[in-house]
Amino acid sequence: MYDLSGKVALVTGAGGRHGIGRSIALRLAEEGADLVCIDINPKYAEQCAASVIAMGRRAVAIPCDVTDESQVTAAVEQAKEAFGGVDILINGATQFNTKGILEMSVEEWRRQTDILLTGAFLFTKLVAKQMIDLGRRGAMINIISTAGHQGEPGNIGYGTSKGGLLNFTRSVAMELSEYGIRVN
Repeated sequence: MYDLSGKVALVTGAGGRHGIGRSIALRLAEEGADLVCIDINPKYAEQCAASVIAMGRRAVAIPCDVTDESQVTAAVEQAKEAFGGVDILINGATQFNTKGILEMSVEEWRRQTDILLTGAFLFTKLVAKQMIDLGRRGAMINIISTAGHQGEPGNIGYGTSKGGLLNFTRSVAMELSEYGIRVN
């Protein structure tokens, strides 16, 4: 058990009825955190926030395409306006498109890798800047997968993106450690 009272967590990919992001958001709320629920689907973001509020925590729902820098910038600013800043970032937004190299179009490849990699890049960069500006030590967690460690036939975009996210995590962890920001 952790006491996250007074902490604010921002979770991307927080929607869906039984998704990993939603489960993480609810667990953080159980531990006392207030939540910023991010999902491209406004209904999913709202459902997550409503569940957090029903648990007695504060929450805001922000619909956001994690690949759009202006939307991400606005979401991070909304989190600051609502709660004074972010202490915990969970990069969980994903897209499942299980196609192999021979079936996947370049447009599908770009969209999937953009959601998984660019989304994590944008949120990490902007939340890190906010944490540093506010003098907040924080934590960032990127959701990887066994597909990121070993690849997976028939799932080329996902496995490649998760492998890239693994090395992104390692690089950012070293870069942000001097600011007291842990990245795992």
